[in-house]
Amino acid sequence: MMGNSNFRILNWDESSRVLKNVIGCEPRQLANISHSEKNKPLYCKRINGWQHFNDEGVFAIINGSLYLESDVYIICDISYSQCKGVFHLKSSEVSAYVSNYYDTFGEYLFEDDVYFIFPKNKKLLVYQYEGYHMLYSLPLTHL
Repeated sequence: MMGNSNFRILNWDESSRVLKNVIGCEPRQLANISHSEKNKPLYCKRINGWQHFNDEGVFAIINGSLYLESDVYIICDISYSQCKGVFHLKSSEVSAYVSNYYDTFGEYLFEDDVYFIFPKNKKLLVYQYEGYHMLYSLPLTHL
């Protein structure tokens, strides 16, 4: 449990079973999306002065709440660095997850790349650590 948010962590094998058909690739492969020639985002924008915003500010700017639905899956730096896997949350828990991330993990959520997977809406929202954010339609073609 994390502050006022509840989440479940899916290991990489479990997340693959749940998300591979939705995403179009293994969840851990999303780190390669910026190098893909086949997958072009619906948009790519940059946050001016991104380094001056806290996690809540970045989340508001990238409009993550536009795609909230019953289930949201999040892959972030600790998914890889601490072998945590994929965070699974209900849409009502995402704001608390973002707000409490630093207190729980000792680092900022948006200090590195973050992938928000919205299966029902078939969207992938990507934030890259240099302030860029992109929206993709799912499933992706091969990475």
